[in-house]
Amino acid sequence: MSIADEPEALSPDKFQQSPEVLRSQEPDSLSPSHFIEDRLSRLVRKAIEKDEITMSRGAEILRLDLEAMREIVSSWV
Repeated sequence: MSIADEPEALSPDKFQQSPEVLRSQEPDSLSPSHFIEDRLSRLVRKAIEKDEITMSRGAEILRLDLEAMREIVSSWV
């Protein structure tokens, strides 16, 4: 074994498979839909911080009550 050899190299047949086949072998397959809520929360935060929307409108978008929205906003500081 030379210094250039990988300790656990993949066999050549693994390189012939499509990425979709290999994705199924990953522990947790992630898709863009897993991040929609995070993205929406980030967009609402930016809009509230720029005074483009009110806190009550942000709560409505995130489907939260106003009290929960206030707690979230207070955690941004």
